[in-house]
Amino acid sequence: MSDALCDLCNYDRMSNPYELWHRDLEDRRMLKAIVYLTDVEEAHGSFEYIPKSQMSFGRSLRIQLAVIWQIVRSRLAGKRDVIGIDDQTLNQVVPQSEWQACVGSAGTVLLVDPTAIFHHGRSRQAGRSTLFFVYTAENPLRPECCTQYSDQTFARPSALKALVESSN
Repeated sequence: MSDALCDLCNYDRMSNPYELWHRDLEDRRMLKAIVYLTDVEEAHGSFEYIPKSQMSFGRSLRIQLAVIWQIVRSRLAGKRDVIGIDDQTLNQVVPQSEWQACVGSAGTVLLVDPTAIFHHGRSRQAGRSTLFFVYTAENPLRPECCTQYSDQTFARPSALKALVESSN
């Protein structure tokens, strides 16, 4: 495991209507540690996922096909940054009652392999502060998709920036 990303929530992102459901594809396996620095309820954009116990082969295939179809449609429309499906599309395959939101008080730590589960960040109606650490293999499956973990794609708090840069 080689890369770490420290990221504080950018309050400008609260205007996004939703985060798309997806699985991370940077590597075969990853470890993402999400630390809530403030209390996080669903309105704060909590991490949400579909438990593996709710995912049959058929459901997984239907979601993957929906994601591929959405990517193709978006690319044909000239959009290159669409990598998932919205809540309404997912709800047709997996009812919202089966989704699991990860809410918690400040100090809550979530450990997840984002390659193994469909997930997203809920739409934000309120601000939150979170810290993300992402670990991939030294030679990840898709290194071209890992540059955001070592460049300046995400804002970094100045107190942690030196720590992140010294680990590169």
